[in-house]
Amino acid sequence: MSKVKTALIGFGHLGRFHAQKIAACENAEFVAIVEPTQAGRERATNEHPNVNVVESLEALPAHTAAAIVATPTSYHFEICKRLIEKEMHVFCEKPVTDKLEDSLKLQGLIKSKNLVFQVGHSERCHEAWERRSEFKEFLAPGCNLRLDRYAPFKGRATDVDVVNDLMIHDLDLLRFLLGKDPVSVSAHGFKQRTKHWDHAVAHLDWSDGTKATITVGRGHVHEVRSLKSVSSAGVWRVDLMKNEIQTAYADASEVKIEHYNKRDHLLLEQEAFYHSILSGKAPMVSLEDGIAAVKLIDAVLQSLESHKTVQLT
Repeated sequence: MSKVKTALIGFGHLGRFHAQKIAACENAEFVAIVEPTQAGRERATNEHPNVNVVESLEALPAHTAAAIVATPTSYHFEICKRLIEKEMHVFCEKPVTDKLEDSLKLQGLIKSKNLVFQVGHSERCHEAWERRSEFKEFLAPGCNLRLDRYAPFKGRATDVDVVNDLMIHDLDLLRFLLGKDPVSVSAHGFKQRTKHWDHAVAHLDWSDGTKATITVGRGHVHEVRSLKSVSSAGVWRVDLMKNEIQTAYADASEVKIEHYNKRDHLLLEQEAFYHSILSGKAPMVSLEDGIAAVKLIDAVLQSLESHKTVQLT
């Protein structure tokens, strides 16, 4: 079986994990790491001595076919643009760009090219979502959803706000699970530890009466990652940290608790990326999905700044 000659762009916190997955994927050949800092290049060389470690995209081996982009978000657009111009397949970590206009520019660049562009919305990989048909009554029109994602301050991803850093996971999850876009967004928040929004709460409404509230923060006293839905069927909650599904059916007297398997999301994403390249099938998360998530981010940020509800239709 042929292997996809792959480079990693960025050897920071997340990039180091991606490097491990490239090395582990049987459909990938790890040919290069691009890292602009000397300390990062030294670390990359020590951890992956058989891989070319270079300073810039210009130094990539000519035969490189694909790249994993794991740099800070503010660099995504320029890097992805140059990779597309080099006729390379791209797996870009979320969010695809920090500006909607730049995401749309990438869409225009890749439109006429036979290239795979996958976006790293890893929270789609939870095994729980593969069972969502069992719990469809909790995701029916008119349900009320609550998504919480917050943790103590870790000092990373401070080049962007908490909406781009954390809320994007849940905005994408809502589109993925419900299969439709909201019609309005309102939000409020606080700037606590950085010059950007560090805590944010967004309220989303759908035309069918469905409502969702997302709370994210990066300066909390404990860590929570969960999704809860309340409907006439009862209450359904997924704890994304404990890999646990809790269900309180309206016609039952006890709460049912089930556990699902923990997965290596980065590995699954990369395997899907290489499979798309080799098979010609659509990526796990398309550029269009990534753009839709950025549009929602844009709406949340507009509401945070204006203190007004943003209409999406």
